[in-house]
Amino acid sequence: KFRSGAATGNDIPVVSSKLANLRVGLRISEEQRLTFNAQVQSSQRISGDVANACDARIPGYVVAGLVYTHQVRGWTLQARSDNLFDRKYYNYRSRCDSTAKSIYPEAQRTFFINVERKF
Repeated sequence: KFRSGAATGNDIPVVSSKLANLRVGLRISEEQRLTFNAQVQSSQRISGDVANACDARIPGYVVAGLVYTHQVRGWTLQARSDNLFDRKYYNYRSRCDSTAKSIYPEAQRTFFINVERKF
């Protein structure tokens, strides 16, 4: 919330009032690890809505990811999936008008493979 000025007490646009992160790791063996992570974010005011005059909001969302890591002889192999459940969401919107809104969607489910060597 704004603490001073003309907008005192109003929500700050594009800032969630609630945000939580969860990370749970499982060590499968000395070389292997599986990590689950999730982020929960509450709804936000639309960009530029300093007066909080727009009834529409950027919806809250939950996204999760999974990471598998395997280390062997100086090598680290990692497979990762972000937005594991293929959630369709966005965290930025401009324009209050529902017929002319501009949103910037986040990536759908993605997969990454990473190989690292330490010398």
